[in-house]
Amino acid sequence: MNPIDFKKCFLCQSEDINDLRDPSKHCGKNNEHYKPYENLAANILELKQLKQLPFSIDTDILNSNYGSLEKAVCHKKCRNMIDNQKVTRARERQKEETIHSPVKTRRMSLPAGEISIKCSTSSGDVDPENKTEEGPKCFLCDQPRGQNCRSGFYKAATLSLDTNVRRAAKTICHKALLRKITNGDLIAQNAYYHLTCLTKLYRQEEKTKRQSDNCTGKVAVLQAQGLAELIDYVESYRNTNTVLHMSELCHLYSARLVSLGIDSYVHTSRLRASILSAVPDLKEIRNNSNNQIDLAFDCDLTRALSEISSHDCNSEVFLLPQAARILRRHTLEKKNNFNGTFPAECQEESVPPILTTFMTMLLDGPSIVKNQTTEEIPSMSPAVKSLSQLIAFNSVKRRTNTPASAPRHLRDRETPLAIYIAVKVYAVTRKECLINVLHEKGLCISYKRLRTLTTDLANSVVAHFESTGVVVPLQALKKIFTTFAYDNIDHNPRSTTCRSNFHGTCISILQFPDRPNQREQEPLSHNAAMNQEVMGKSNVAPLPACYTNLPPIALSKENVDVPRLPVDTPLRPETRPLTETLKDVHEWLTHAFGLLEDGVVDPGTTKWISWAAYYANKFGPPLSPVTPSMMLPLFTETAHSPMMVFHGMNIVAAVTKHLNTGQTPVMVADQPLFTLAKKIQWKVSDTLGEDKFVVMLGALHTEKMLYEVLGDWLEASGWTSLLSVSGVASSGVADSMIKVTHITRTRYMHQVTAIALYSLLRQAHRGYLATTIEDEPLELDAWTECQRDQEPHFLYWHQTLELQLTVLQFVKSIRTASFDLYLETLEHLMPWVFALDHIHYARNLPIHLRDMCALREMHPTVHNEFVKGKFVGQKTGRAFSGLALDQVHEQLIGSLKGDGGIIGLTEDPVALERFMITGPELARIIEEFEITPGNSDRRHHEQYPKYKKTFREDVNGLISAFSDVGNPFLENSGQLISLDTSRIMPNDVVSTVKNITKVGKDKYDEFFLKRVSSSTSPWTSVFHLSRLPLFSAKTQQRKDKSHLASMKEERTQVIKMMLCGHSGRDIDEEVFAHENALSPPSLSSHGQMHKGTKSDILKCLEGDVEDSTSPMPPSPDVVILDAAFIVQSLRPGTASTFQDYTDQVFLPYVMS
Repeated sequence: MNPIDFKKCFLCQSEDINDLRDPSKHCGKNNEHYKPYENLAANILELKQLKQLPFSIDTDILNSNYGSLEKAVCHKKCRNMIDNQKVTRARERQKEETIHSPVKTRRMSLPAGEISIKCSTSSGDVDPENKTEEGPKCFLCDQPRGQNCRSGFYKAATLSLDTNVRRAAKTICHKALLRKITNGDLIAQNAYYHLTCLTKLYRQEEKTKRQSDNCTGKVAVLQAQGLAELIDYVESYRNTNTVLHMSELCHLYSARLVSLGIDSYVHTSRLRASILSAVPDLKEIRNNSNNQIDLAFDCDLTRALSEISSHDCNSEVFLLPQAARILRRHTLEKKNNFNGTFPAECQEESVPPILTTFMTMLLDGPSIVKNQTTEEIPSMSPAVKSLSQLIAFNSVKRRTNTPASAPRHLRDRETPLAIYIAVKVYAVTRKECLINVLHEKGLCISYKRLRTLTTDLANSVVAHFESTGVVVPLQALKKIFTTFAYDNIDHNPRSTTCRSNFHGTCISILQFPDRPNQREQEPLSHNAAMNQEVMGKSNVAPLPACYTNLPPIALSKENVDVPRLPVDTPLRPETRPLTETLKDVHEWLTHAFGLLEDGVVDPGTTKWISWAAYYANKFGPPLSPVTPSMMLPLFTETAHSPMMVFHGMNIVAAVTKHLNTGQTPVMVADQPLFTLAKKIQWKVSDTLGEDKFVVMLGALHTEKMLYEVLGDWLEASGWTSLLSVSGVASSGVADSMIKVTHITRTRYMHQVTAIALYSLLRQAHRGYLATTIEDEPLELDAWTECQRDQEPHFLYWHQTLELQLTVLQFVKSIRTASFDLYLETLEHLMPWVFALDHIHYARNLPIHLRDMCALREMHPTVHNEFVKGKFVGQKTGRAFSGLALDQVHEQLIGSLKGDGGIIGLTEDPVALERFMITGPELARIIEEFEITPGNSDRRHHEQYPKYKKTFREDVNGLISAFSDVGNPFLENSGQLISLDTSRIMPNDVVSTVKNITKVGKDKYDEFFLKRVSSSTSPWTSVFHLSRLPLFSAKTQQRKDKSHLASMKEERTQVIKMMLCGHSGRDIDEEVFAHENALSPPSLSSHGQMHKGTKSDILKCLEGDVEDSTSPMPPSPDVVILDAAFIVQSLRPGTASTFQDYTDQVFLPYVMS
């Protein structure tokens, strides 16, 4: 072996003497110059022993004496090849080759002349297709080790390698490679590869991506946008004597590229050259101490350039035509084609990137700010998207010479915004003239074009229905758990010119994917809703006859018995004691009471006081994806007819079979439709029986009924008066809480009331602890039970608090999709429903609970899905925002009536038939456009400081109102008293308060036993009302008795007058002492009239008046004037207006 020439690199011994470095310079402050050579020698010896030394070097000189290396130099790249990291990796590879371990490593290099086959976790043999006499082959080039490749030969040992290879194969469309990797991951197939082959594959992928990006020019434009914004950022530091660090500029540029959605790799030298070429007065400053490059402005050069530009006043104007030509070229090259849908990125993709870049810089200025993270960089604003689309929509190659002609737009220039504006205006107003006016202003497409689009869309939908044989939307997903909602859609126009209403039927589909990207759609893709074969027609094709024709069915008017279910499961939900059920919500009350006691509004985002914000912070955003929802074509038939309900159930069964074969159909309906559906199930049990079809009662309508139960319980108790006095609600809004005209507002009032009552309860207990003389004072729960037994007023308001909390727990079960809590809270609330005579829900809710409890045995798949939370919908990704299925359906109907538009359609049969198909599609298009993509805010709408402040103020105001009339939990009179009127309730009302839950539970148990479980009595037989007296009970006499008493009195007076007239006697003054009315308002007391003259009331004042015979009249303190007499007596004179009469006549007389 040749001796080492220490003037050259002692490792590679090449003739290249550039970049030679002395390792002793890195010995540190200890001046131990031999340490680096010692480490290098140790690494060389170990790599030699492991047979992985990359250089041919005589190691005999590297014994214990390292003096021969003290003057050695080497290349940096050569030294890196034998550093500590390379030794560690070599040591690990040697260990794995020795024991043939299947441990996952980055790459395993095989020694020269030896092939070591590592066993996989699934099989100990190499794949026969990849094994030859020469050893395993590369799965990329099908060549063994060493053939046509001098690089390393490795075995697949990481899952990331399999992922990257699959991605690259799909990107470059390598069909042969895709066939190879379809049998499983590369580790399981014992795949080997050449490093050169894998590198070539990755480079082909990158090349394909670059070619794809360059075809659109998007990446280049976005890079130019980022560079332009960076240059604007640099220009902002002109004349500030600031030194710009190149590393910081690279970081800002990279962050901006990431925010624009492209690769963040930045070539520092090229970026520096681009900045220096764009800003000629920048100079480069090299800092040799830390190898950092800085940029600074040259003051002299900057001053010279500014003087030149100030004298060249036309230079900026000359740039405008150049910019316009560039923008026009890119804009006119961009083509659009509306296919019936608005994808998430449709607005950005409808215009060239260079146009949006220009509009962003024009409107928003530079987006790069110092010390700004990637997340803080704003995305493209809606104004930029809208203005860019309008520019592209109105751009033409050559403007017509006729200025008065109407604008014409090509179809390939129609942007999503132009179509959306026309659809939105048409859906809301249905005014052709308004759309055409906007079209003339260049804001939207024309009405004629809109008519063509809607016709093509409707015909495409009908063609899809006929091709599939089932009426199912194009956007429906297959092999996904699917539910349906069935309800009426009513429209009562307020216009005086409309003479007809609309009462139709709407069926909606709600699907529950397990993951966001779980999509297996119809043969027609979601991106191709338009069918080219049926486009261009002037009329809308009719819907299939199987969808519009209703099958006959008749329901008997006789009593119906509930059939028994073949299950062993209990038909009533298992419940815990009410205190255990409400334990969770009491934690919220304790938390809120503590925050109210602090009295300081926390500006943070953790200490939430409202009910929804507290649980949203506790549970966090939902794990389930958003629930897709869509509508089927509408029906003109009313939803409450047995034939329509029967037809709707058949449609639900057919669509369920088409979308998710094997699933039991599930349909949600409100209370009247639920009753009809159950009767149909029991009549047509062979096709739609309870073992083949699931009917659910809508949870939103159930929640509304529960608030009505609370309203019946609180009516006339003084609750609404306190809401009005506290300023929480106006008097009209407070009264509407009883009848529940607004569900969200009513829910809010009960949340405020619950916290107020709990705070008053805690305050009353504190007062008891402060005044009691007992040795062992009672805790809150024990004291509460004691007070409930003694004070009916305490019992009433504590029962109110319990009822409100139970209803809130029911709502919580929907928000959190807890099926068990849903059934448990309903079971606890059933006695209140029966006791307060809500007969329709008292008849149907036991059937609903029976069906839900029987799901475990009759429909286990549906039960498992419900337990997972798929009995409620998730319209957004916000926390604590689950919605009942019928509420999702109601929102779709609201968008249909508000966005789909029914104005002026009920009187035109042709337009109404057209709307049956186009209405749901128009509502879908509007919803797709208005959805904001990429919205990462997953907070609940109550998790904002302003809402927290308002909620706290309302709670404190209601607590103050309760305290003014007296804390209800401090009442010790033993009476039940109305808060606003202080009216003492009779004993029958007190008895109701004490026994209402027992009465309701007894009625519920009897109903369930006789009519549901054993069916000894018909389900539809007469329901006997409880008629329990409450605060709102009437105490007045019946009208017929009061009328009879009035007639008797009048008859007596007439007889007296007749007798006096015949006998010639004087008529008694008592007859004329008062009017012949039952109760004169000013002279009666509880119907007893005061008989006398009106002047009798002045007798009590005679003693306070001075003697009128005195010569001098007393000086008056107050002068009372009859304004009516004055106006009648004073002439207007020259006054021509009321103001003139007041100033010239009336006021002078009064002041005189």
